[in-house]
Amino acid sequence: MDTGLIYILPIFLFLIFWIWALLDLANARFKDVKWKLAWLLIIIFFPLLGSILYLLLKKNFKQSRRRSFAPEFRPRRE
Repeated sequence: MDTGLIYILPIFLFLIFWIWALLDLANARFKDVKWKLAWLLIIIFFPLLGSILYLLLKKNFKQSRRRSFAPEFRPRRE
């Protein structure tokens, strides 16, 4: 077995986990914009710990209600 794979695989998995946390943060709707900025800084400066904490604690900071805008895409009958 190639020893290079032993070093590359954890790095690759870490990068996927980190990108997943950043993408989830970008798509999240927070109660306050300050929390979104704070989590972004935490994830960037402490990538592994910040990503784990964000994915575990994000329910406490995100909005729980759905968007109120719900368009109807039915064609009009004339």
